[in-house]
Amino acid sequence: MSLNENDSVIERISEIRPSQERKSELELLQEQKLEIVQSHTRNYLNSILEQNASKPMRIQSLNVVGAQNFRESFLKRQLYPLLVNDKLTLENLLENIDAVKLNFLKTQTISNLNFKIDSAYFKSRSTPANGIDLLTTLQLIPVKNFTAKIGTNVGNGEGDAYLTVNYRNIFGAGENLTFDTNVSSSSIGAKTRSTYLLNFNLPFNNNPNWRLDNIAYSTNRLIDWCVPHEQHITGFTNRISSQYEFFNHEFSVENILRTIKLTRPTTTYTNQFTVNDDILSQCGESFKSSFIYSLKFDSRDNPLLPSSGVLFKNSTELAGLIPLSSNSEKNAKFIKNQFEFQLAQKLTSNNLNFFNFSLRGGYIHNLSSTNNTLNIMDRFYLGGPNDLRGFALNGLGPKLSGSPIGGNFFYGGNLSLFNHVPKTSIDSNFKIHSFVNFGKLLNIKDLSDHDNFYENILKDPSVATGFGIVYKHPVARFELNR
Repeated sequence: MSLNENDSVIERISEIRPSQERKSELELLQEQKLEIVQSHTRNYLNSILEQNASKPMRIQSLNVVGAQNFRESFLKRQLYPLLVNDKLTLENLLENIDAVKLNFLKTQTISNLNFKIDSAYFKSRSTPANGIDLLTTLQLIPVKNFTAKIGTNVGNGEGDAYLTVNYRNIFGAGENLTFDTNVSSSSIGAKTRSTYLLNFNLPFNNNPNWRLDNIAYSTNRLIDWCVPHEQHITGFTNRISSQYEFFNHEFSVENILRTIKLTRPTTTYTNQFTVNDDILSQCGESFKSSFIYSLKFDSRDNPLLPSSGVLFKNSTELAGLIPLSSNSEKNAKFIKNQFEFQLAQKLTSNNLNFFNFSLRGGYIHNLSSTNNTLNIMDRFYLGGPNDLRGFALNGLGPKLSGSPIGGNFFYGGNLSLFNHVPKTSIDSNFKIHSFVNFGKLLNIKDLSDHDNFYENILKDPSVATGFGIVYKHPVARFELNR
């Protein structure tokens, strides 16, 4: 019996419900016959499970095919649910097999898992009289140890070449090494000139629910939505994150060297802004050493286009822990907090119509006593298709000589209604989309000043409304709005 990533052990047979529209009579008869066979098989398996769900069982032996690919300590930790024999029943056994499958999938070490259960020839003395001794065999099908991808991307007046190399399960305990690079020519007009990333990650202490990432990276990006300049970032990040079903935590430590350099405007720039004092004061090198904690609760049925569930995320960053430069003005020192809330609710039971409501916000408090200006890479920006539709990319908020300079406080919200497209199938990935966006970005000195809070922050937010078509692709969400 085979275990797939999206299948549970108890529900072995998936129900097929193809569209009934525009099908011949023969196709309908074949589908009805298949549904009848599946229904009988499902009912038979359910009856066996119900009759023997509470029957005592004991695993007499556990044979693991493919164990040579893993370290012993790592293997025992992932197989732990099957190594517990106390008060074991058939229902518990199937749940434990599901838990083992999930453990290995979280560690990214297997592509599939097969299992086989047989009755033992001889009963152990410790097995109850009405119990059954089992001989269990697990087959672990490992992922490919080495993969490499190379190619080019061309589109929207840009082009680049990329290389991705993955080396998995290096030492037999889920250790992965990933190298990712993306390089473009300045003559092509790509905004991301170069990106290099090296990530060594593994399950923390063999625990499948926690993962440790050690990431070194370097990126050089061209910014043209404000005064044209290049941002170069080189840094190292250590991150520990959980992989539970709903609640998850993430702890990160970042050490980054950042460089800003003005560039000469060319015809490739969509906006021609005048150089101002703000960008001039930011040129050169700066350092940031920070600790970040993030909390996330996610019960949505789909992260791309949810029809039900709730998402809440909160992230707090404390920068300036380690002074990387003797010049205090070059060290970022602040505390930043951001949150995001999303609610998805069905309007009809058949999942054809539903709405999404989201609200985001954030605030940065400068802790530096010598530098009253936040680095432009640390500020908030608002506007564009990814956060506030209907406005130019990062175009909201304070400006200097017509160029966006960002802010230290923002909020933004969105209410979207998704409706079924007429004359399309029930399971169509296309939806009619109507939305209302609102938000505001500004610089404030003191949140405790309530008069300024209501007068400047809550008054006159930017608002945009529109409609369009949304397509839910398995890996992305595409929108065409007006």
